[in-house]
Amino acid sequence: MMMHTLCSILMLVVVSVNCQTAPTVKIDLPKTISRSFEGVNYTLTCDFNGDPTPEITWLRNGFVHIASDRFVFTDNNRKMEMINTEHLIHNGLYQCEGKNSAGAIRSSAVTYRTIYWGKDFAIKSDHQSFSDVDGDRFVRLECAPPVSDPPFEHNGGNFFWFKDDESINEKLYTRLLVRDNAGFIIDWLEFNATKAHVGVYTCIYVIEDQYRVHSMNLTVFDGPPRPQKFTLSKGSRTKNSLTMKWVKPTTPVDKYEMVIKLLFSNHGDPDRTVIISADKESVRVENLRSSFVYEFTINSIKDGIKSLPTAVKVQVLADPATLPATTTTTTAVQPTTVSKATKETNKTSTTTESATSSTNNDEGIAGGVVATIIIGVFVVILLVAVGVVIYMKRQKVLA
Repeated sequence: MMMHTLCSILMLVVVSVNCQTAPTVKIDLPKTISRSFEGVNYTLTCDFNGDPTPEITWLRNGFVHIASDRFVFTDNNRKMEMINTEHLIHNGLYQCEGKNSAGAIRSSAVTYRTIYWGKDFAIKSDHQSFSDVDGDRFVRLECAPPVSDPPFEHNGGNFFWFKDDESINEKLYTRLLVRDNAGFIIDWLEFNATKAHVGVYTCIYVIEDQYRVHSMNLTVFDGPPRPQKFTLSKGSRTKNSLTMKWVKPTTPVDKYEMVIKLLFSNHGDPDRTVIISADKESVRVENLRSSFVYEFTINSIKDGIKSLPTAVKVQVLADPATLPATTTTTTAVQPTTVSKATKETNKTSTTTESATSSTNNDEGIAGGVVATIIIGVFVVILLVAVGVVIYMKRQKVLA
């Protein structure tokens, strides 16, 4: 009887052991996850089989993932909910692992990637003013959409412009979609402003059901007239200097303020400010760095109020004395922070101007060579003619 009972127990143990099965797991997700923007909740589900019931562990990028306020596990770890998704926290490869006494197994990896889209425009115009004087009315408003990951394909259809909460009449403006050297797509709104253009301008950028909005004020500037025809003149090699000249405005002012700024450099040179008396129309700036680009900006000041600035950008050559006069053109700069895209555009313009100056010098040299050749040919012809006349007279005497 005792032997029979022992055998029964052994058979039960064998049957019990044989009934254990290794776990099988899978993540219950489509092969491709529909993209979603940051700020949503997303749940991954792990389906499993096994006896005994396997314990479920989640992994992110190959490492065991634990619960937190941004990752919530429910239903015995079967479900993992990502809270308020953020690309730096939630993007990655996800797996779930099932383990029991019969073995362990991991699911295949599933990639989850939420879409990052910055809250603010990458490039934007802020408050701008224009002077109600001929030649001072050009205005450019610009917006570049926020940085995104993965990058969006931008086109003009994503941008919308409003003035005082109404769609702009595009016949009154020039719209350009440009890409700067940093890769930003910028929507430019350009026009010659009048008092009718004064108001609040808003650019709106739309992607799917998401959008970003930025507004800027455009006003008439009621200040002193600014200096005109701001130009560059020859400098000095020994002092590495350049002379800046301008034409005084017709309305008297109290003084001028010039700011010299070194661009595109890591030297950390501080901006230099020079106060100039109102009777002057030129100033020499010394101790400039060779082969660097500078921006010279000048304002008129009257009763403590500054005019709109006039600016010129120039690359200082190794020998400033060789620079021809007025190698750059005067440009109006609005009183707003110069954006990265604008700096890169100005850098390109400066390079182009330098290249043009070099080309003109080469053309001058080539013209001098041609003129020398023509004069030489003329002298040779003249000598031949004189020789012929002398020869004929000699022949007549001999006859």
